[in-house]
Amino acid sequence: MEPFYYSLKSLIEVGVGALYALFDPDDLDEKAVALITSMADEASSEDLTFDELINRLRNAMRSDQGRGDWFNFGGSTHHRATANKILNRLQHALENQLKGIVTRSERSDNPIPLEELRPGQLWVIDITQLSEKGQRLIFQTVVRTVFRKLEERKTAEMTGRWENGNLQKFPKHVVIFVDELNKFVPAGREFSVLKKDIVEIAARGRSVGFSLLGAQQLASKVDEEVLANTSTFAVGRSHPVEIRKAPYGWLAEGLKQKATILDKGWMLLWHTLYNRPVLVHFPLPFHHLKRELERTKR
Repeated sequence: MEPFYYSLKSLIEVGVGALYALFDPDDLDEKAVALITSMADEASSEDLTFDELINRLRNAMRSDQGRGDWFNFGGSTHHRATANKILNRLQHALENQLKGIVTRSERSDNPIPLEELRPGQLWVIDITQLSEKGQRLIFQTVVRTVFRKLEERKTAEMTGRWENGNLQKFPKHVVIFVDELNKFVPAGREFSVLKKDIVEIAARGRSVGFSLLGAQQLASKVDEEVLANTSTFAVGRSHPVEIRKAPYGWLAEGLKQKATILDKGWMLLWHTLYNRPVLVHFPLPFHHLKRELERTKR
């Protein structure tokens, strides 16, 4: 197991959208997004660390006192109240929720080397010990990076221009399994910049070889646009309250009742190619079989 952590430069290379994950969705109105974009442009042009960027922004606010509530930063005009809010949220996140995941004053880092992913490999990225914001940051960063790599590979394959040798070694197809997907693309919230890219990836992923496999106890808590672009549904034993909700509309009434009493290992599977759901049974995992065999030998 190898620890990973990110510098500001690495996050910006993923895309300015990765910086949105440093904040809560409620903080990201149009003014905040515009300021974060200016901050990313400023940091990228001069290779700043987080601490240097924060100091640069505070200095800009102090030096531009003649414009009342407004000041110039990164070639754009921003409101002081927006800047103060973003600075407070950012510092709190760096000092608490993202400590150890994001470096504040160092340029060196150790990001997850996704460019080294090869066909047939299984990677496990452990985010269980991270805060909710830390989990969201890593999820957004990984998904964006993999999707971009697959897009680049697809373009190179179509044009025959393999300028990057490592890109040719990158897999043609990648499946990302996400536990509790509803934490990252929740339902019920209005349009959010944090969800925008994930919704787009869910819609366009298959065209470049990207598949997102989500597992959660409550599918009704996942964003509707993501569900609408889902080609395969699998339902195990479910609570009667949950099974009556909209995402399970493909199940007939009798199958909804059956879903509430399914045994372990049994699931109802639906795919766009089939007219009706199929009842499937998953065999015992190998480690359980080994345990059972060892018991019988005794």
